[in-house]
Amino acid sequence: MIFTLSNGLLDIFLDEEMGVLRGTLILIVAGFTRLVGYVAQLVSFITHHPKRVERLPPINDDILLCTAKELAEKIRKRKVSSEAVIRAYIRRVKAVDPIINAVVEDRFEEALEEAKAVDKLIASETFTEKELQVRYPLLGLPLTVKESLAVKGCSNAAGQTIPERPKATSDAVVVEKCRNAGAIPILVSNTPELCLNWETFNKVTGRSKNPYDTRRTCGGSSGGEAALIASGASLIGLGSDICGSLRLPPLFCGIWGHKPSPHAISIDGHYPSCDDIGVWKRFFAVGPLTRYASDLPLMFRVLMNEEMNDHLRFEEQINVSDLKVYFMLDDHGSILTNRVCRHTVGAVQKVVQFLGEKHLCRTEKAHVPKMRYSSELGYITLLEIESVDHFFKENEKGAILEFFLYFLCMSPYSFYSICYSVLRCVIKMIYTKGYKRDLEHLRHQLMTTLGDNGVLIYPCYTGTAHYHGGTLARLFDASYMTIFNALGFPATSCTVGHIEEGIPIGVQVVAAPNNDKLTIAVAQAIEAHFGGWKPPPADVKNPV
Repeated sequence: MIFTLSNGLLDIFLDEEMGVLRGTLILIVAGFTRLVGYVAQLVSFITHHPKRVERLPPINDDILLCTAKELAEKIRKRKVSSEAVIRAYIRRVKAVDPIINAVVEDRFEEALEEAKAVDKLIASETFTEKELQVRYPLLGLPLTVKESLAVKGCSNAAGQTIPERPKATSDAVVVEKCRNAGAIPILVSNTPELCLNWETFNKVTGRSKNPYDTRRTCGGSSGGEAALIASGASLIGLGSDICGSLRLPPLFCGIWGHKPSPHAISIDGHYPSCDDIGVWKRFFAVGPLTRYASDLPLMFRVLMNEEMNDHLRFEEQINVSDLKVYFMLDDHGSILTNRVCRHTVGAVQKVVQFLGEKHLCRTEKAHVPKMRYSSELGYITLLEIESVDHFFKENEKGAILEFFLYFLCMSPYSFYSICYSVLRCVIKMIYTKGYKRDLEHLRHQLMTTLGDNGVLIYPCYTGTAHYHGGTLARLFDASYMTIFNALGFPATSCTVGHIEEGIPIGVQVVAAPNNDKLTIAVAQAIEAHFGGWKPPPADVKNPV
């Protein structure tokens, strides 16, 4: 670690592009976060490693093992009733939630009534089976939704500690689309306060846990969704992503998540939001989480904005063998990020090898030196967005006072909510106009490399799911995901297998804007070869 940091220091001082002031500030930030990170990692290990891992009950109902596509077909063919499906998932939620703590509020009774209505519709034969498939592709399926997305009648507080927890008065657009496609929302799931954490914890619902090892985090901020889906308590879900929240939880929980291209899927009905909606739509995304990669196309078609059809061309048939596959094993040595672990490096290499040998894709290591600045470029871009809803929106200087109050146990807010506002203050002090030029240069370089027929296999994160509270030790490692929000590229989080301890490992597949169909096609190929989701606890015979 000392050798790596020393090399990074030397590179910083020799880098003329960075400039002395910017380089010095980054060195200070890097040094401070490393110090805090080492302490946090030690505390996290001491606190959680000795604890007993709570095992989830086994899945004994075959209904819970069907893909969404298979289950929807069975419901249409009346091989199983929607009511039976909803009851099976309700039972599973009740069995696992006392262990993983992922549910904020359920709507089980309403969901059962809606399932009965679905069964009556099918029995009436008003529509043929084919018509039902076209009109209602998700007919009778249970849906879970991140609390920050509005589900009418359910909590929409986004993990806030407030006396009156607001109930949504209408559905978010994506929830409405799923309902119109026949899906039945059964609950809203846990998220950190205002979605501002890569772990899922708040002072209302508490901490959500990883179903493969309850001592570890399920990720954030869509962690409640990922934990439920991985536990077999949900099949399809909705989440959001500004700093990797549709990719990190799926990575940690061994499922699938897709961050779409800008404007591909509506973000209306999400809280928190932003007054500058034009800028917000470029960087913020709402998208699907699924237990099976084969269900990603189904969900994407339901959620996709119709006006984007011509740009996305999602119905085009993709032959994975025709794709150019680029890969990178790390971010070219950013001083702010930790070294990528051997398991993640191995996962990237295995996926590239598979695509090259099985699909005969042309594979090539991408050379993108500007990626070493992805931490600075990604975070500065996102933190500079004005008018984002947060606690200190009207008085950001109050965040600095709140920062000190937190350590005196006198603040009602979560640490990461305060950190967001403090970082915004710092960014305004060290803001450099040159970052936009650098970001555009990186965007151009990647778009030129990938074109409309290339994908990038890249680490989602530097490691696997860590112990609760360990995020501080890897504060900037999320830049492996955040940079693609700043660039506006679609990315799919893919599970590749499990390490010796039974913890999931994976990669992300990235493409140029509006090429979501490429990343999703590659995700399906990865699932078909590597096997995808395994019920927790995972029986690891061939660790990655």
